[in-house]
Amino acid sequence: MTLKERLAARDALVGTFLGIFMSYGLLNPLATNIEFICAAETAYIRCIAQSVTSFANGMAPIMAIEVARRGLVSDVRPTAEELEAMVKALNAQAKG
Repeated sequence: MTLKERLAARDALVGTFLGIFMSYGLLNPLATNIEFICAAETAYIRCIAQSVTSFANGMAPIMAIEVARRGLVSDVRPTAEELEAMVKALNAQAKG
C-alpha cells in the first residue's frame, strides 16, 4: 500500500467517525431540545388563547383564567389557591 492510499483510508475513517459523532453527539440532542422548547411555547400560547377566547365568549375573567389553568400540564399548573392569591395580588397592585 502506498502512502497516498493509506492517507485516503485514514481520511475516510476520520470522516465516518466525525459524521457519526456529529449526528448522535451534537445534532440529536440539539433537535430534542428544540422540540421541547417548541412544545413549551405552544402550551404557553394555547393557555393564553383559551383564556382570551373564554373571556370573549362572555365568561367572567376569573372563570376564563380557570379554564386556561385547567389546560396546563400538572407540573406547571398552579393550584386554585395559588391562582386566587396571584389574582388578588394583581388587583391590589392595580388599585394601589
